[in-house]
Amino acid sequence: MTDEHTESNGHDHSRMEHLEPPPGREIDPAMRSLADALRVSFRVLSALMVLFVVLFLATGIGSVSPQERGLVKVFGRITRVAKEGFVYNWPFPIGEIEKVNIQERQIRVDNFWLFETAKDNPDLAGRSRTNNGLRPGWDGYLLTGDRNLVHVKFLCRYQVQDPVAVRTRVTDLEPVLRDALCRAAVQAGAIRTADAIQVDPTDFLQDVKTTAQAELDALLGAKPGEPAVRVNSVLSENKTWPLAAYTAYEQAQKAQTEKATKINKALGEARDLTKVIVEEHLLQLVGEPWNRNLKEEAKFVKEGRRNGGPYNLIGHLSYLEGELRQAESTKASKEQQVAIRERIATTREEIEKVLTSATARGEVQNIISDAYSKKTAIIQQAQKRADAFRQRYAQYVKDPAMSSIFLENEWALALDDIFNAPTNTKYYINPGKKGDVVYINRDPSVMKEIRDYLRKKKSEEEKNKNQ
Repeated sequence: MTDEHTESNGHDHSRMEHLEPPPGREIDPAMRSLADALRVSFRVLSALMVLFVVLFLATGIGSVSPQERGLVKVFGRITRVAKEGFVYNWPFPIGEIEKVNIQERQIRVDNFWLFETAKDNPDLAGRSRTNNGLRPGWDGYLLTGDRNLVHVKFLCRYQVQDPVAVRTRVTDLEPVLRDALCRAAVQAGAIRTADAIQVDPTDFLQDVKTTAQAELDALLGAKPGEPAVRVNSVLSENKTWPLAAYTAYEQAQKAQTEKATKINKALGEARDLTKVIVEEHLLQLVGEPWNRNLKEEAKFVKEGRRNGGPYNLIGHLSYLEGELRQAESTKASKEQQVAIRERIATTREEIEKVLTSATARGEVQNIISDAYSKKTAIIQQAQKRADAFRQRYAQYVKDPAMSSIFLENEWALALDDIFNAPTNTKYYINPGKKGDVVYINRDPSVMKEIRDYLRKKKSEEEKNKNQ
């Protein structure tokens, strides 16, 4: 009896199962039920413990999608990087599989944009404009190199290339990336004018991308050409002047539009001039007055050359004449004035050479030919009159007694030319003893008749010329 009790207290379950009642005595049913219950409970508990261990070990199984990389950690230390597929690691808290998205993502940088609410008109031109200025702590802005303010908002697209470097060096990537982009924007804006950012922000955004990438590479310890986070692009979403200056901005835009319209009109008229002279000679004579780079154009005008050839010779001639007037007014040395005059003479020869070159086509050739014809006609007419006068003068010298008749004849011929000229206006006044001064406006009807006569004469000349 004592031995049985001792064995029962010692929990010898194996022997309990084979315990036989003493001879002549049966086991108590309650004891038998208790023993059976304990046996079943032990088996169930053992099965549950095995199942728990299996389930615990199964928690270390994970999957990584193609757009992700898995950082396999043991006691918080990264042991390897898993690509897509199933991955096994020690269960938590011993091990962990941290997933990192390697797809291209985007971040909107609106730190330099004005404060907006849902009630604000999305069209900036339609918003109310006040002169209260910017609100510190609410409105963001960018200070440019010409000490102006602009609002800009841009979108950055980036992609994680090295998840290990990102996770070991930064806790949250987006705030770090935003700060890098903001610092890059401040640097890029400080070396540009506000107008340059407003008109074409391409260079500004490229500088922001390059500077931000360099800062991220230094922060994440990336090797040259192998960025841990690649900034793929920085794109402009919107840009504007402060609302207080928006009215002036609109007026400036309107002026720019009008300027562009007038430039285009001038370009059209310049192209029409190719009917008068070929474009090559047009550039040699007057250059490109629509060139927006004023410093560059002024340099060409001063030199009269571009790419080694003549350019804007007429502008260069005007510049030299101004230099000569200044030299004369400041009483420059005679050698300097002579040198300027020689350059003027050379430029005039170049202009004439361009106008009379064999490649000068179009109306200019006709104009020059007509000018030469008129020049020849005028010279011939002057020579003819000079020869006639010499003949009459020879008669006068031969017979001085006829001097009075000669002079009266010359006066009569001169008066006849004056009174018969259709372009002259005649006034008849009574001569006074002391002489009179009369201020008379030209009669409009007479002037009209003169203009009609000249037009008719010109039309007849052109008609005869075409025939």
